[in-house]
Amino acid sequence: MKKKIWLCFIILLTSTTFSYPQVSFKDAIKKLSPRGIESGKEMVTLWYNMSANLRYDRKTEKFFEFMSNAIQRFDFEQIYESNFFSGRRNGYHTVTFEGIHAPTAYHLKLTKKPYDRIPLRNLGDAAMEYALKKNEPEDKPRTYSFSFRLRSFMKNFTNENGARYLDGLLQILDPNNLQKLTPPKSRIYPQLKGESRKLADELHKSFPKFSKKLNRYTNLTSLLTIKKYNNRPYTAFRLVGKLREKNITKDYEEIGDYIDNIRDLFWVKIYLKDAHGHRLSTIDLNSFKEYFIWTFYTANGKVIPSDKKGNPI
Repeated sequence: MKKKIWLCFIILLTSTTFSYPQVSFKDAIKKLSPRGIESGKEMVTLWYNMSANLRYDRKTEKFFEFMSNAIQRFDFEQIYESNFFSGRRNGYHTVTFEGIHAPTAYHLKLTKKPYDRIPLRNLGDAAMEYALKKNEPEDKPRTYSFSFRLRSFMKNFTNENGARYLDGLLQILDPNNLQKLTPPKSRIYPQLKGESRKLADELHKSFPKFSKKLNRYTNLTSLLTIKKYNNRPYTAFRLVGKLREKNITKDYEEIGDYIDNIRDLFWVKIYLKDAHGHRLSTIDLNSFKEYFIWTFYTANGKVIPSDKKGNPI
């Protein structure tokens, strides 16, 4: 009798410990807001309009031309004294923008309206204020302080929902969840193999149109690998890729021109660490060799820190 009780207990414990509900990209995006996928579509439309259908009037265009030239010369005095930065706040010279999200475009324009009184009616509407101040005393070289303020209307998209969404994405990447996924094979990123292949196929299964767009504008050669350390499985996420600039330029000429302008301009490596100095993630952006890399370790819906040797802690 005792053996049967222990056997039932072990079966119950095993099923409780190792039986995880399968998580898909659709499950994760449902956590963005109470309206789930519909809200996710609204957010994708906003991102699309802000990147591909950004519109601004001639005055705003002149401002960006002025800023581009001044920043290239590091002429912050010219920026500080310019007519564009005509507002005043606590010793700062300020310029204010109003962002308006229309159904088919995102309009960004300079405004004389006070920052706090700009109306926010639609998803993505925003008020932005850039501010520059001379630092005292007037020693050489002259230094400046920069300030940026932003108000935006995000409807049901809260910080808490965003955190839950990120948690859902990490659950997708859990080794146990990845092993359960059985998506049909897709044609996106044919060079991907193994678990990377499975993740790409799962994305296509959940969001076929979005994944096809992603495949058209990026070339990904790596996503992840399931590994073990001290006999514990974890996912080593390593996104490696490049932009397909020809396709981007063909569809969105302005964005393509911008990418071409920043070529050979920077190489940025960002290390994210916890309070103990352990590495959580690395982001590597290289415009010279035209690649981007994002790496981190994860298991059980959590990001795992690593030591100096790159081993999970």
